[in-house]
Amino acid sequence: EAIVSFNTAIELKSDFVEAHYNLGVALYALDRYEEAVDSYNRAIELNPNHVKAYNNRGNTLKQLGELQAAVNSFSKAIELRPDDVAGKVNLIETLTEYTPDHHQKSLIILVHKQIQAIETSYDANQKINDGEVINLFKKFSYVLKKNQFKTMIGSSQIYRRKLIELHCKRHMAIF
Repeated sequence: EAIVSFNTAIELKSDFVEAHYNLGVALYALDRYEEAVDSYNRAIELNPNHVKAYNNRGNTLKQLGELQAAVNSFSKAIELRPDDVAGKVNLIETLTEYTPDHHQKSLIILVHKQIQAIETSYDANQKINDGEVINLFKKFSYVLKKNQFKTMIGSSQIYRRKLIELHCKRHMAIF
């Protein structure tokens, strides 16, 4: 029903950006990803500064397995709005699954690659001691400072959502 309404709005006013954007949202919810990408593309064509359209297009491209295109879309969202948390989270989550083949100009991609390159050696079946955690945190902090990358990270626990189960015995003993 929403799709019919958005299509009607587009028929009445073909340059109605939000109708194209919301049509993309509705199509995505129905797993009609190719059509959703087309709707987001049209919204972006009409408004090249539509940050949410870039983010949602990136998520849709990710669902289609087009990870490089998704990275590009998230990067554009961050370029348009550097303080956009959703774009940064989407980009980081995508980069945990995919490493771009070519050099990217995006600072967040550069920093991500440098952090991935930090060598760690620990036994997943043993407790991590405080010194190892502090040493790893210092290495990460050095990479961030070296690249003048500003974060909103305080003293809270950091982990990869969906990738690491934190309810194991090892984590319960540490935290």
